[in-house]
Amino acid sequence: MYKVTVLIASCNYGCYVGRAIQSTLNQTFSRHDYEILVVDDGSTDDTGDRLRQFEGQIRLYQQQNLGLARACNAGIKLSQGRYLIRLDADDELEPEALFEMTSVLDRNCDVELVCADRWEIGSDGHESLVEVDLGNIFSLIAPGVMFRTRCLHDVGMYRPLFWEEHDLMIRLYERYKPACIKKPLYRYYQHSGSMTQDPERRRQGWMELVEIWGVDELRKWGYSEDLEATWSQIARRDKVTLK
Repeated sequence: MYKVTVLIASCNYGCYVGRAIQSTLNQTFSRHDYEILVVDDGSTDDTGDRLRQFEGQIRLYQQQNLGLARACNAGIKLSQGRYLIRLDADDELEPEALFEMTSVLDRNCDVELVCADRWEIGSDGHESLVEVDLGNIFSLIAPGVMFRTRCLHDVGMYRPLFWEEHDLMIRLYERYKPACIKKPLYRYYQHSGSMTQDPERRRQGWMELVEIWGVDELRKWGYSEDLEATWSQIARRDKVTLK
């Protein structure tokens, strides 16, 4: 068993996935203590060729295209790590990410998940520092958060939603104590091909969360401009009075 599983779920991100894997291989953390598990979610591009370059360095699981949430769940079930961190196929980990995060979990038995600040890189290459607010789950992204793997099993893992990460984090926050490292350990790349850059899909995703959780419950876990905008649209549609 490894101390950490780095889980990369990828579908048609062949042009990026090698960069993500290389950032994992560049960790200061002992290479014997972590595995790199790649779930190929039915890619039809050159992902397979790109992954062959890392043969012997990664563990590969290939499945038919089932979507991000189910691909992540497949990886969680296959994980051989006591801890697990998700890395999106188009993002990177900073070299000290695994060392810093495992150190927090090792030292604090009451902490079940640890996040960190991150760099967000726009399509123009501009980098912005995003400081995570531990009291606002909507400032978090599930990739770049390290969990005790058993906790993911305990809450039922991911559900197949557009904002699967917010839904998961609420269920984790309901039961477990988080911690945050005030240092950027994740590099989050924004580009036109990213699912979260589609305004209509974002809006529909928030409507889905409102239907599942209710707006009052979502507000309890933090503030999101997207949530408030979506709720205003719902209120106008249903002619209800906002409080």
